[in-house]
Amino acid sequence: MVDFALDDQNDAAYNSDTNDIDKDESLIHRVLVFLNTNIGELPWNVDFGIDLSQVMLDIHDQAALTMELDEWVTARFEDEVENIEVTGITYSKRQAHINMVLTTIDGDLINLEKGVDDDGSD
Repeated sequence: MVDFALDDQNDAAYNSDTNDIDKDESLIHRVLVFLNTNIGELPWNVDFGIDLSQVMLDIHDQAALTMELDEWVTARFEDEVENIEVTGITYSKRQAHINMVLTTIDGDLINLEKGVDDDGSD
């Protein structure tokens, strides 16, 4: 399967020199799509995604949020992800930004960020 690489503006990034997408970049993209999809949202794949309402319930409990996200992400990406840890949560009015570190099976550390609004959307 081939993934499209995205740049900082989420536009397709094309590197004419290599035509390759870095393995970690592909994983980042797939994990972020997974984290930004509410479970049951996709009628053709109702098991894909996370329970965004549970994220909102756990947003003020970093340990509980880490447990939930780690369970969801490692189950979905079991051959690629060792664990995921919430390293910080910042709040801005009715929004929160969750900073995470994902550890791959190969031992690589990848920083991720997910924003959520008070209604569970990003």
